[in-house]
Amino acid sequence: MPKSSDHEEQQETLRDRLIGLGERSFRKNYYPELQSRLDQLERFRRLLDSTLDAILLVELPSDRIIDANSSACRHLRYPREKLLTLILDEVVDLDRLAWPQEEDHHSAEMVSTVLRRSDGVEIPVEINISMDDFGGVSYGIVVARDISERLRAERALRKSEWEKALILESTEELIIYHDADMRIAWANRTASRALTVPDGPLVGRHCWEAWHRRQTPCHRCPGLGALKTGQPQKAEIAGPDGRVWLIRAYPARNEAGEIEGVVELCLDVTERKKAEEALRQSDRMKSEFVSTAAHELRTPLTAIQGFSQLLLTDEELSPAEQREFLSYIHEKSVALSRITTDLLDIARAESGEGLSFVKTPCSAADLAKQAEFFFRAFPAGHRLLVEVASGDSRLEVDGEKIAEVFENLLSNAVKYSQPGSTVRLFGRAAGDRYEFGIADRGIGMTPEQVDKIFDKFYRADASDTAPAGLGLGMSLVKTIVEAHGGKIWVESRLKEGTTVRFSLPLAGI
Repeated sequence: MPKSSDHEEQQETLRDRLIGLGERSFRKNYYPELQSRLDQLERFRRLLDSTLDAILLVELPSDRIIDANSSACRHLRYPREKLLTLILDEVVDLDRLAWPQEEDHHSAEMVSTVLRRSDGVEIPVEINISMDDFGGVSYGIVVARDISERLRAERALRKSEWEKALILESTEELIIYHDADMRIAWANRTASRALTVPDGPLVGRHCWEAWHRRQTPCHRCPGLGALKTGQPQKAEIAGPDGRVWLIRAYPARNEAGEIEGVVELCLDVTERKKAEEALRQSDRMKSEFVSTAAHELRTPLTAIQGFSQLLLTDEELSPAEQREFLSYIHEKSVALSRITTDLLDIARAESGEGLSFVKTPCSAADLAKQAEFFFRAFPAGHRLLVEVASGDSRLEVDGEKIAEVFENLLSNAVKYSQPGSTVRLFGRAAGDRYEFGIADRGIGMTPEQVDKIFDKFYRADASDTAPAGLGLGMSLVKTIVEAHGGKIWVESRLKEGTTVRFSLPLAGI
């Protein structure tokens, strides 16, 4: 019995010692380590909750969400309790995702997709998916980053770049960027079309190769000036095709203020230069016209005043002298009337009012006879040869206006040819038109004079010895012919003579 009692006492003492050792081990060793682990887990949880990325822990293969950080709840607008009842496909568009292979437990690359919020709104995100095993269970870790702002910024940048490209490529100006060596680094389409080089691409060439087909710099190059001085420069230069360009060059600087190249804006001013020259020529011709008109008007007015004064004051004039003076006054008054009519017709045409026509049917032979009548009124000394084709070619014209055409053309033929020479008037049907021509063997004109013959106020011979005239006749003739639907042109050789042809539509065609 004592032995039995001793045995039981020994067992109880051993049990107490084991329990005591266990309690002491738990308190002194295991509990502090566990608390430290719990503190680390809590800090890690706070770290995950503070990140802006949404993080989901998914159990595989069920895809059930078993944990989520605060950002995931905020992005998806779900309370944590509700979110932990969903599967991954309900909050992430998995159609674009490629899950990593089962044996791959490393991070997969970022994949674009969308998160589905509780209100149905989709949020564009980039997702990183990785897999891990714990306690024999597979888990997926999904990290989603909201890229809405980035996509908006990218869209805004693309739109801005598109708008800039649209402006640069659609403008009529040539826009060229040169590097620090004055080589063309970029050019818009307008520049590429205007400055093609014969033996290769435009980019990489010096600007003087493109503009002047030369291998050395041009001293007037505005781009080179802007590069050297650091100040904007401009100049007008002629391009390879003869057009005139106004070039404005601006130094291009980097963030440090250093000049890295030059931007040139080139505007085609060819038409403007032509217009300016035409305006100068017009002003010059108008000045000449005013001087000539004053002379042309003063001469008959002086004669009219002088002879009318003689008729009024000299009572001893014979009837023959009186008739002579009255004839001279009548002749000069007719000349004044013709000048006034020409001026009024030109003024009407320029104002857009147009000439007033009264068209009636007539034959080509009738118009030729009318021209013969006017020719007989010219001073004697010239012969008129009429060669109008036989046949009843009918036209519908304003007889008086066409008579002005013949009068002007015949008058010029007489003025600019030698006395006694022959002026030829011919006509023939040509398809749906009838063509008239008046030819002389006079002094003729140069090609430059022919080009300007229809200009207002232009006179081929403006010298002091030239025949009288205001330089309006041929301009008025052209206006009348074209108003009838016709055409007029001039053939002339210097010292050999001039032929003026004009055509009118046949009636009923």
